[in-house]
Amino acid sequence: MADDVPLETPGAHAAALKAALAANLTPHVARFVASGTWTKPAWAARVAVIAISGGGGGGSGATRGAGVAVSGGSGGAPGSICMAEFMAADLPSSVSVAVGGGGTGGAARSANDADGANGGFGGASAFGTFLRAYPSGALGFGQNANGLGGGTGSVNGGTLNGWNCLPPIPDISGADGNVAAGGLAAHGPGRFACGGGGGGGVSAGNAFGAGGGTGASSPGTGTLLGGASGGATAGAGGSNGADWTRTDLLAQGAAGSGGAGGVSVNGGAGGNGGVPGGPGGGGGAARNGLNSGKGGDGGRGEVWVISYAA
Repeated sequence: MADDVPLETPGAHAAALKAALAANLTPHVARFVASGTWTKPAWAARVAVIAISGGGGGGSGATRGAGVAVSGGSGGAPGSICMAEFMAADLPSSVSVAVGGGGTGGAARSANDADGANGGFGGASAFGTFLRAYPSGALGFGQNANGLGGGTGSVNGGTLNGWNCLPPIPDISGADGNVAAGGLAAHGPGRFACGGGGGGGVSAGNAFGAGGGTGASSPGTGTLLGGASGGATAGAGGSNGADWTRTDLLAQGAAGSGGAGGVSVNGGAGGNGGVPGGPGGGGGAARNGLNSGKGGDGGRGEVWVISYAA
């Protein structure tokens, strides 16, 4: 039969057969940056799935009158990463894939003596009912520094994630807002982004606080997404976190840094989180009659489905 031509036989048929075998032995990556449907390849024997939920939004800064200390908003938390492998025979011919959106940063405040707004939760990313990366915020909100009214960023809900979802306990949260400066966000381990930088506040003596910076994030391969400094001058916005752009490895985008407080200018907005799953930074505080800084938005999630022939 023609299909029994040995691989060493020269000719177009042998070359085509070699190409077909090579294609089936090469893992196939289906990358989802938006929700959709995965179709199982007929040749697949094993299927690995990596899902990252959307990053949490940062909180906005508060407003207060002269002579009163006021806090910037807290940074958001990164999305969680879940990984699992399945036998292809155990999966249906198609599976719905959900990609979680990033959490919206807390809205800027323009009213006098207003507390900052909380950052929104990131959305869950899921591979049907087989794997789910829970969103940031599954267990509530982080604390705001000094209790001075800045909005809180989201906290990652690690205890609901399951054994194959990371980060595990303890959760990675965003940095607190502050009346002097947003604290540096803690570095996230492994493939994870750190928390978003906290927003800067304004002291009772009318000194603005710079926004908090962020640490670098790394997938553990020597490739880094560098950290970002927060807003350094009055009312300066935080920096957006860098996107993760490598196509051979899925890891999180970097965190956004915090905006600076404003004394005679509006508070600075927190930086947006990078995609996928990076958290937003906190917004800066402001005096009455001005606008506080909006919290940075979290980056959307992502799902990779990798099919293997053996």
